[in-house]
Amino acid sequence: MCFDIYRKAAIGDSVFTVALQCNETVEGQVDAMTIATNKYGTVLHSKYACPSPPSSGTSTGLSIGSILVITFSCIIIVYIMCGILLNKYARQVEGKEVFPNYSFWADFPYLIKDGCVFTFECLGRLCGKDSSRGGYASI
Repeated sequence: MCFDIYRKAAIGDSVFTVALQCNETVEGQVDAMTIATNKYGTVLHSKYACPSPPSSGTSTGLSIGSILVITFSCIIIVYIMCGILLNKYARQVEGKEVFPNYSFWADFPYLIKDGCVFTFECLGRLCGKDSSRGGYASI
């Protein structure tokens, strides 16, 4: 059995303490609250308070997100490798243009910047914060 002070909360002069106690057979059980002079406390018995979680006997394996990240990473690596080989040997390209779609990837940061500027300008006009551009001239 493991016993651990989990949280102490002080409100004014009062202190409330929750203690966690490891019990691998209980999902969650709370003892009655103890009350002393401005001191309150309780004990929570749970299998989730144990240092290592109890094994259920089944392994879940990789999550969907992990599988997607691994798959996407492999596709990107194959794309880059095949593109470099194709450009170097089939198209006889030299230098940094060997990288597949080099001109697009060289412009990509600027395209992202242009998209952000456009979006913020549109949002500014919608919110009425961009009164200096366009619109009617004051008389």
